[in-house]
Amino acid sequence: MTPETGIRIGRGKQYKHSRFTGGKALVKALVLLLVAGCSISTQTGLRRTNQVGAALMATAIACDWGQTHYAAATGWNNGEWFEENPVLGARPSTGRVHAYMTLLLLGSVLVGRALPDWLEPAFYGAMTALEVKAIINNYQWGVPGLCGRGF
Repeated sequence: MTPETGIRIGRGKQYKHSRFTGGKALVKALVLLLVAGCSISTQTGLRRTNQVGAALMATAIACDWGQTHYAAATGWNNGEWFEENPVLGARPSTGRVHAYMTLLLLGSVLVGRALPDWLEPAFYGAMTALEVKAIINNYQWGVPGLCGRGF
């Protein structure tokens, strides 16, 4: 790690070495997720717990989608950023990001709906946790905002 930049170089990749300091951003993200979760229609045939879980998951995916789109649209910050998802590759195009995130969102909802009612909340919770981790990671890398810009 160089003292001037705080950038550690390892295995050919650069990454910022810092502890999470975005407490306010995390609170904003959680409030956004809760508001979105509470606003889902009750006419979908899902139990309330499953409605909130599905909405939280969808909102988290949308935030990650916005951040990833921003990174791709800006040229991955001149090569300093990279995607950690091996399915997308290191620096996917915006078209690939949109295709993947669309399939992820639709596929996750379909998988969740196919599960028994008692298992659905656990699935949505796990997916939401993975996406929130990605959102925080993106934020630490310097991707602006909780959901990117210019989506």
